[in-house]
Amino acid sequence: TKALTIGDQLDTAQNGDDMASALQGLPALATSLIAETVPEHQITAVISGQYRAALARASQLAVRMMMEAGKGTPPVDYVVLVLGSAGRDESLLAADQDHAIIYADSESASKKETQAWFETLGSHISDLLDQGGIPYCKGGVMSRNARWCRPLSGWRKAVRQWVKHARPEDILSVDIFFDFVAVHGNAALARDLDQVISSRLTRDSEFLKSLARNTAGQASGRTIFGGLETENGRFNVKANVLLPMVETIRVLSISRGITARTSAARAKALVQLDTIPNEVQQLSEDIHVGLGLVLRQQSKDMAEGLPPTNNIDLRLLTKVELTILKAIVGRVGRLQTLIQDVLF
Repeated sequence: TKALTIGDQLDTAQNGDDMASALQGLPALATSLIAETVPEHQITAVISGQYRAALARASQLAVRMMMEAGKGTPPVDYVVLVLGSAGRDESLLAADQDHAIIYADSESASKKETQAWFETLGSHISDLLDQGGIPYCKGGVMSRNARWCRPLSGWRKAVRQWVKHARPEDILSVDIFFDFVAVHGNAALARDLDQVISSRLTRDSEFLKSLARNTAGQASGRTIFGGLETENGRFNVKANVLLPMVETIRVLSISRGITARTSAARAKALVQLDTIPNEVQQLSEDIHVGLGLVLRQQSKDMAEGLPPTNNIDLRLLTKVELTILKAIVGRVGRLQTLIQDVLF
């Protein structure tokens, strides 16, 4: 019922302050779901759903702001996308903005004016979300910026360029963008681009090698003596567990043209293929464990007035939980071998 209340408040929000009032209920919602022993992946799915709802409402309000400012209605069809963890149903309580806009190509509309219209729309969306408690993305992954606001043809070209050049910034774009989900507007534009992403284009061997190298460069989470690497007694679960495992499943999914978004759905689709070992399914379960540990820590920290982070206090884990976490970190160390065996 708390989730429904937050959803209703977002649906009727008239400004950023109304959205903030609704989203302030997320920590209490997460805490209650944890207390009810709801599976962690279901809790992060609920949180992700609320972030998507907030983006959808911000998009609606932004269009209204454009009209009230005399900018008129949208010049062409468009769709607003949520990117990253909210697209994978893996959001936690320390989210920032990650969104993009695809708009339809048009022979009649001015390209420069159309681009300016949608970038302004993206600015309103970004401002509303920030006012609503979802802060601006420090990396600039917001539809207010031209890199994340393009016509469909521009997005197709961008994906081709990412695949062709596979520079570090291109790989980062793939990590962020390939988890997109449509939240507002004409979803057919998103489906059109999805066909490009899941085509043979992205199965290029050199591109996949670049993605694999990026995954190999993630933190190991281990000290030179084999223990868990901590800072002030805390272990960074996102950097040491979630990122490398999510990226591994994404790379394998891209290599097989799988269009699912959540890590669990991707893993399930992968293991149904003869060429994928069953240990990929274990990675999905490990991600759920990692999300649960972070979510529990965030809930505790926020209740004590501390800001939510991705670091967990190892002293709060039971012996069984610590043993499981060490086993998971051990599996992270074998991800590169798994990727090599499957892809090459």
